[in-house]
Amino acid sequence: MLEQVKTTNMGSLMELRYYIKLKNIAEEKELIDAIRTINGNLPVISGRVLSTRAEL
Repeated sequence: MLEQVKTTNMGSLMELRYYIKLKNIAEEKELIDAIRTINGNLPVISGRVLSTRAEL
């Protein structure tokens, strides 16, 4: 799911942020490699979302 779009580099570059839930976590590297191939080897950042929220 696309979460955020913003321009960088004086509007010459777009930064897209997606929320992706993998069915198989072992395929994370293959996903990042496929994204790099599609976007011309530009930087790709992967992170993990906490599954539970801390509440006071």
